[in-house]
Amino acid sequence: MPLHVAANGKVFLAHGEPRSANLERLTPRSIVDPTKLELELARVRARGYATSVDELEHGLSAVAAPVFGPDGDAFAALSISGPTARLTSERIASIAPLLVEESNKLAARLGHRDHARGAA
Repeated sequence: MPLHVAANGKVFLAHGEPRSANLERLTPRSIVDPTKLELELARVRARGYATSVDELEHGLSAVAAPVFGPDGDAFAALSISGPTARLTSERIASIAPLLVEESNKLAARLGHRDHARGAA
């Protein structure tokens, strides 16, 4: 599955290094507009979580937040998924802060200390 259609995949694309190499290798230009994808990944980094609404599969929505390790790399993601009819944009907006908070807690337990970087 292409990473750019899943909330977890967007988390890893947004926080992977080097970003440009990852984007070109994992999401060829023939599949996705790189400018649109870079804007989406910048939003993921800014707000601390990614979403996927009817992108991976029609009727499926998800929200994911990165879990950073001691070295500052995003090595995991916590996610919540469900039917789009129940996991609406409004519901995502209400649960995303809790998801980010829990990813921060997990990252801290795993030794991450750089809270200025983003979600964790």
